[in-house]
Amino acid sequence: MQSKSKSKIHIATSSQYPQGNADLRDFLDSLRRMGVECDFLVWGERGVCRGDLLLPLAVRDYSSNPTNFLAWLKDLEESGVKILNPLATIQKNINKRYLLDLQERGIPIIPSEFIEYDNLKNKDLRGKVLKPVIGQSGMGVERGEKADFSHYPQGAIIQPFIPSIQESGEVCLVFFGGEFRYSILRKPKEWRANSKYGVEISLIEAKKEWIDLAYQALDGIEYFYARVDLFIQPLLISEVELIEPALYFSHSPYSLELFKQNLLAEIF
Repeated sequence: MQSKSKSKIHIATSSQYPQGNADLRDFLDSLRRMGVECDFLVWGERGVCRGDLLLPLAVRDYSSNPTNFLAWLKDLEESGVKILNPLATIQKNINKRYLLDLQERGIPIIPSEFIEYDNLKNKDLRGKVLKPVIGQSGMGVERGEKADFSHYPQGAIIQPFIPSIQESGEVCLVFFGGEFRYSILRKPKEWRANSKYGVEISLIEAKKEWIDLAYQALDGIEYFYARVDLFIQPLLISEVELIEPALYFSHSPYSLELFKQNLLAEIF
C-alpha cells in the first residue's frame, strides 16, 4: 500500500556515521518501496520542514555536545517538526540521573551514586564501575581503578561491579508502539555488554518478571520506541534507552516490518 503523505521521515545520525547502521538502512529502503520520502540527516544540519518527522535513532555522538544537540531538537520542534521520541522525553533521558527517579519509585536499579567531576579524585573507586552521567555507546565505561577522569566532564555514575554480567550477560527488552515486542541477550567477551568491546547478540525469550519490570520503568513516560536493559542475576535495571538505542531488527523476524507499520500508523 502506497503512502500518500507528503511528510518526510528523517533519521538523525552523526557526522562520524552519517549513513546509520545496516538495520536502519534496511528500514529506510522498506519505507521508500512504499513511496514514503525518507533520509538520513546528520544532527545539527538543516533540511527538515514543518510536518516532517525526525527519529534520532543514530545520533551516536550527542553526548559530546548535549547542549547543542538539545537546542537543535528544540528549534525543530518549535518549527513544527514532530520528534519521536518527544523532546521532553529526550531531555529527561539524556542525563542518567533519571535512574534515581526509578529508584525513588521502588524500581530496582543497579545501585548508583552520582558524583561531580571535581570530587572524583577523592573517592575510593576500587571494585567500582564508572560511567559518564551523559554518555552513550559504552564510551567512558571503565573500572574505577583504571578510570580516566577526563571522560566525566559532567560528572560520573559510580556503580558496583556485578560479576554475573560475564556469565549471564545483559538482556535488552525492546518496545515500540507502546508495547513490548522482543528481547535480546548481549553476552560480553569481557565485562562490558556493548558492541564497542565485543559482544555476542542473540534473541532470547523474555520472562514475565523481566517484562513487568520494564513496563514499570516506562510507566508515565511518553515514548514511541524504548529499550530497557536489565541485569538478570540479580534482576536490576541497568538503563532505560529512549534516544538512540539499537533495536536489533535483524535479530528478530518481522520486527522491522512491525516497527514500520506502527510508525506509519502514528504519523499518517
